[in-house]
Amino acid sequence: MKQVKFLLVALMAVVMGMSVTSCLKGEENNTVQGSLFVKVSPYDFPPSFVDAAGGKWIPTNATVDASKSMALISFQYDRTTVEPNATSINVTLVEDPYYFDKSYVTSTEPEVGNAPMYTLEPESYYGVVRGGFWNKDILILPLAYWYKKYNNTTEKEKYEAEMKAHSFKMYCDVATDFKDGVLTLTLVHDVNGGEEDVKRTDRIMDYKAFDISSVLNSISGTVNSVKVKVMENQSSDSYTDASEKLYNIEYKFAK
Repeated sequence: MKQVKFLLVALMAVVMGMSVTSCLKGEENNTVQGSLFVKVSPYDFPPSFVDAAGGKWIPTNATVDASKSMALISFQYDRTTVEPNATSINVTLVEDPYYFDKSYVTSTEPEVGNAPMYTLEPESYYGVVRGGFWNKDILILPLAYWYKKYNNTTEKEKYEAEMKAHSFKMYCDVATDFKDGVLTLTLVHDVNGGEEDVKRTDRIMDYKAFDISSVLNSISGTVNSVKVKVMENQSSDSYTDASEKLYNIEYKFAK
């Protein structure tokens, strides 16, 4: 896992599930630049990224990593090469995609977490970063949490062990967590591995995607809003001193 560059972090505060595009200055300049949250589709031909509307974004200068589910891409393309109503666009990636994982929300409560979140609304130089729904099924969240910082070059093994030690699971019991149109999802942060008895004093942010399709299929009624419940501590990595925090997420999709 790597830290997200500030430019890409800022985009999440502006848009979720749509592209941010702009044309470079100059009447004769047809270069369009943008950034977009996408699903990874490595087994298409050619391998591509797929947006929330089903459009394909085909990178001409990079391969698609088949080991990940989602990505945030930053790209550019010549708009004169795109036909009206095109369903795919060939793009040049202006930096490496930021890949992140997707997991399914379960109805079974996992083991109690042992590590707090720092926040689900981290701040960047560009403002507060907030999560949202990519489509009716997939929720993308920025997860800021405490970790032990190691140099990825000189302490690579320790760094990788620390990154693998953190896991995030989300569950929802629709019998108790869906009421009056409000769906409550519980996010659990667990640390298992890494160095023992480590004090985690640094903070890192990563994106995670959570698929709520099975939850929606179990609900009788309309979801009007979603709340994400976490245990949070912004002072230290102590779980015993953490307190419960609810985050409101807009949901504007018909079932």
